[in-house]
Amino acid sequence: MHRYRTIAMMSAATALLVVVTTLPAAAHHIRTAPAAATAGKASCEGSAHGLAGFDWQYGKANTSVAGHPGYMKFYDLLLEANTIMLAEVKGFNEQGQAVWAPVPAMDYQSPRRQIKVTWGNSLATPEIRVKPAFAQTGGKVSFTC
Repeated sequence: MHRYRTIAMMSAATALLVVVTTLPAAAHHIRTAPAAATAGKASCEGSAHGLAGFDWQYGKANTSVAGHPGYMKFYDLLLEANTIMLAEVKGFNEQGQAVWAPVPAMDYQSPRRQIKVTWGNSLATPEIRVKPAFAQTGGKVSFTC
């Protein structure tokens, strides 16, 4: 059985229609969430690993989001390491251009950050970028959106 999700996005000049087909998990070794976890609301999550000695490392969510004029996207970030990490989250300005919003530094005493960013009338995948505050450490930041 195939499930279809249709997302429509309209603007004054163009119309975009996206149809996503979800195949059975066994067909492509897709990890599926338990029914209780998916009931009512689709899951939006991802992670990024900040590597010692490297600049920004990127992590994308497992789904895309269709916004509308005035829409704000919520991110909930969690540091999963005993270190200090810097992070930024992706949003969109009024012209539909991607922008990165800084998130206050996270550490083991204050590992969670929640932030809302402008998203507007964009169809895109939520994304974060992270890097260690110090060159000799690294860590993972997971997020829901």
